[in-house]
Amino acid sequence: MEAYVAVVRILAGWAGEDPAGLGEERVREFFLHLVRERGYASKSIRQARAALGSFYRDMLGQAEWKVFGEVRTKDREQLPEVLDRAEVRLILGEVKVSAGGQNQPPKGESKPAILR
Repeated sequence: MEAYVAVVRILAGWAGEDPAGLGEERVREFFLHLVRERGYASKSIRQARAALGSFYRDMLGQAEWKVFGEVRTKDREQLPEVLDRAEVRLILGEVKVSAGGQNQPPKGESKPAILR
């Protein structure tokens, strides 16, 4: 609930007036502001949409507003971390393999270097 109230406060600060008096177009502009100026991530936009949807639909009776159905987000896929050749060589250089194919720890150590 606190997060929802925080979004309404941010809207009020951005608009410079009571959010209850804002029209649908002004709320649409606020969503654009969150993305373009504040750099909100997809999850944060979805939270703002839920908060403001609750505020305007449930509390103020603006059931006909379309803006909450128009705000769509797509999560950015995070690429896996990729090691460069030098990093791979460094890691593989720490692996000691015996003639039998088993990892052998360096002298005086109980675990192979790769597992430390």
